[in-house]
Amino acid sequence: MKKKAFRILIIILLCVLIGALALGFLLPRLRGQEEAIPREDQIYRNGDYIGYLTIARQLPAGSTQEAMEAAASLGLTGNQTPSEVLTQRFSTVCGNLTAYRFAQIYEGLPVYRREVTVLADQTGTAVTAAGNFASIGTPELTPTLSQEEASQYALSYEQEKWPDYAPT
Repeated sequence: MKKKAFRILIIILLCVLIGALALGFLLPRLRGQEEAIPREDQIYRNGDYIGYLTIARQLPAGSTQEAMEAAASLGLTGNQTPSEVLTQRFSTVCGNLTAYRFAQIYEGLPVYRREVTVLADQTGTAVTAAGNFASIGTPELTPTLSQEEASQYALSYEQEKWPDYAPT
């Protein structure tokens, strides 16, 4: 029982420490204490995910359009025009911060699980941003199967997957 209580205490202390570190990054910026802001961006990368822990540049993000432009300035839309590759999912205000969330699109179609988020402070300045935008390039969209071949393929796949199912 003592081990379990000790583990719970350690977890609580770690959560408090992580919260304090997060506030240490954001509070000086939110209070307008410019001297506490690093002189260069602090970036976290993991595969195709890019996260800006802090943004040293003053990037306006007081509106949806400005947040899109901030994402592009940070390289979160590849080298593409943000209004052509992002669509707004939602924006929400929480305290003094506004979160703008965008989904990636290609020729008007959503790109599965690809998005960009920009967080702005009460002055409309980007505080942090993250995303996993995928550079798609120019995919080949011309079908290589006839309609009959596609139907045959779908039926054989269905019969292989569900042999007891008989199509009507």
